Amino acid sequence: MAAYWIAHVTVTDANAYGEYAKRATSVIEAHGGEFLARYPHGMAGRQRACAKCRSTFSQF
Repeated sequence: MAAYWIAHVTVTDANAYGEYAKRATSVIEAHGGEFLARYPHGMAGRQRACAKCRSTFSQF
């Protein structure tokens, strides 16, 4: 059975988020996870995309 991690965040500090993204990617992969999708400007299909929004979908 698969487990999913869905994250929706609003980036307020680009440098801190960049560091988080690097660390989170290696931790997710180290535990057998993989990214299914990443949306850098909000969810696909939204009426108005958020320039600071990030969404990721991971499967374990």
